[in-house]
Amino acid sequence: MKFANVRDLRLETKKILGEARDEDVLVTYRGKPWVIIQKITEDDLEDYILTHHPRFRRALQKSFKEKEAGKLKPLKDLAQELGIEL
Repeated sequence: MKFANVRDLRLETKKILGEARDEDVLVTYRGKPWVIIQKITEDDLEDYILTHHPRFRRALQKSFKEKEAGKLKPLKDLAQELGIEL
């Protein structure tokens, strides 16, 4: 991981973005971590958007609560109820 401060980013944006192709760049502001610049592929972007969508996060939290409450069925039981072979 490389490091840069906000001033470096402002003055050498193209260079720092080029470095981010090879490894993450942690940008600091007043000596403290501020943002990470990270290379991302189209597939990664799609995953990121989906997993950070508020509706997806709510659904995920709901399913974790249902699991803890014992409301989920094993896949094989559900498949058997629906007459599906796995």
